[in-house]
Amino acid sequence: MNFCSDCGAKVSLQAIAGDERQRYVCTDC
Repeated sequence: MNFCSDCGAKVSLQAIAGDERQRYVCTDC
């Protein structure tokens, strides 16, 4: 996954609080 399905911006792998795995997160929305 390279781009957000909602806005089309780039996504990045980030660790979210309470989750042990890294997830793709949109940097804009």
